Amino acid sequence: MNKSLDLMIRMGMISADVERLLEDRGNNILTEMALPRKSVKSRISNIFPQIIENWCLIKYSTNNGVNENLVNHWKSELLAHINNTSRLQIKENDAFDSRKKLLNQMIIEEDLTDVNVVDLIICAKFREEGIDISSREYGNVIIDFINNINEIVNLISLKDRNKIIEYIHNL
Repeated sequence: MNKSLDLMIRMGMISADVERLLEDRGNNILTEMALPRKSVKSRISNIFPQIIENWCLIKYSTNNGVNENLVNHWKSELLAHINNTSRLQIKENDAFDSRKKLLNQMIIEEDLTDVNVVDLIICAKFREEGIDISSREYGNVIIDFINNINEIVNLISLKDRNKIIEYIHNL
């Protein structure tokens, strides 16, 4: 859900029924727009660094007692990124195996299972948040992400919003 819509709901400007209607309409528009495989791959490639950043921030924070409001903020961002990525449809073949193959190809091409690559993606955000990137915990988070990347690929490939929410809740 976009931030302005969320703010309007919290302020009582629109009801939950209208929210669901708008969200359903948005979902229908997205699902009607299947894209060529190359376009889906490019869009996911552009979103994936934010998935990595937020996943790592959440994991680091839950292991190190960082402010719960920040953790919830990062969880909502991660939910939006994974959910939006999972909604992208491949025109030629949008089956689970096809989506999984596309994601795995992107991960290999961008070397996202390399510790140094993940470090490059997240280090600026961690510095911005005042997190010591020379700590052992920082290194462990990178390794944890790499070890969990297949689970994230499966979530995106499944396209099941409830499983995505459950996964992020349990991070």
